[in-house]
Amino acid sequence: RVVDQIRLALHKGKTHLRTAFRMMDLDDSGFLDREEFSEGLAALKLDLSPEQVTKIFDVVDVDHSGTIEWNEFEAVFRVVDVDQSE
Repeated sequence: RVVDQIRLALHKGKTHLRTAFRMMDLDDSGFLDREEFSEGLAALKLDLSPEQVTKIFDVVDVDHSGTIEWNEFEAVFRVVDVDQSE
């Protein structure tokens, strides 16, 4: 799944999700438009087609506002770290 690839790329780069969102938010508007999201994914060095980027954007943009707000981004891309040491 492409969303899993993005999640893994963010996690492997040890990029905090909030930091990644802010880096993608080029105009500091507090949300990501399609262009910002596309450029942000390209920066992760994922080989995604424009069609894939559009589909991912549409999945993440849960409220179909045409932008991705932080809560939408975080809900899809967060990685739950579980401490398994006892």
